[in-house]
Amino acid sequence: VYLDQARYEDALEVYGQIIRSDSSLAQAHFYAGYACLQLKRLPEAVAAYQRALELDSTFVPSYHNLAIAYVEQGMYLEGVAAMERVLRIDPQSAVSHRFMAFFQRELGEYERAEEELHKAAELDPDDAEIWQALGLIYGQQGLDAEAESALVRASQLAPRRKEIWKGLGRLYLNAGRYDE
Repeated sequence: VYLDQARYEDALEVYGQIIRSDSSLAQAHFYAGYACLQLKRLPEAVAAYQRALELDSTFVPSYHNLAIAYVEQGMYLEGVAAMERVLRIDPQSAVSHRFMAFFQRELGEYERAEEELHKAAELDPDDAEIWQALGLIYGQQGLDAEAESALVRASQLAPRRKEIWKGLGRLYLNAGRYDE
């Protein structure tokens, strides 16, 4: 309940009590890590997710959030390593491929990011976030036609998402297409 209400300090206290009474509950460590992540107590979040994974090495959400905690600390290589473990466990996870693409993009590995997004799009072709991210990657590489195509696809899937329209607008303005 506390997590749903964004009362992360309270949630952390509750999960701390649960962990003190039974430290073998991987999900309690996961939720404690989530509360820490939301509170920007990133080293504590990393420790909680690592403990959750020691208890259940196949719990994919722990890897996702561990990777996010690493990346929020600027530890992109560690985030990539966590996502590589996830993809070994569940190579059919579009979300995991999307996360990996984000981390690769932050490292300047645009081709690898593009590959990951193509895998994600094959797995979930109706995910607007994938197409939006693909449009961003193409745009960063100067591939304007590909960027436009991906962003148009994203706008069709999520017509109310303002960030997509802003991306298309920037693309059109940079190309001198003022009437689009």
